[in-house]
Amino acid sequence: MPKIRLMAAAILVFACPAAAVPPPPPLPDTINAVQAIIAAMTSKDFAGYDHVLADNFVGHKAEANEVLNRESWLHEIHEAFDNKVFSVTVVNVYEGATTTDGKFRPQVMLIERVSNFGLHGGIPGDCCAYYLTETLTLENGKVIRIDRSPLFSSELSKTGERTDLQ
Repeated sequence: MPKIRLMAAAILVFACPAAAVPPPPPLPDTINAVQAIIAAMTSKDFAGYDHVLADNFVGHKAEANEVLNRESWLHEIHEAFDNKVFSVTVVNVYEGATTTDGKFRPQVMLIERVSNFGLHGGIPGDCCAYYLTETLTLENGKVIRIDRSPLFSSELSKTGERTDLQ
């Protein structure tokens, strides 16, 4: 009987070792870079945003599979930040990782609500609010890549119904 109990205990230990171990916390460099980019986006701090991007940064936009180098990406960000009514709210943040070229790289996905409604009196804006995701790939405390999702313009309830219609 003791052999059977020992065998059953061994099977349980080896059957589900991952279930007992939570994932490790994000690295401090990852946390610092993500906090810096979120702060820069929400306060429209262009210098802070620029500082977080690596020199070899590339941005991938979902529209037409467009790939932008660092200079082109920053040009678009600068235009957005210059719009007086542009604002970003980060709704959720998820952390993970990827392995490319044999290197482990932390990744963070931001769920963002972006608003740039035009107001009366000549204040610029594009009239819209939308949601998107940006997946940040990091290396050495810098963002080396951003993959942006398509834009989603209608918020649905948890049952899939429009929240703006009664």
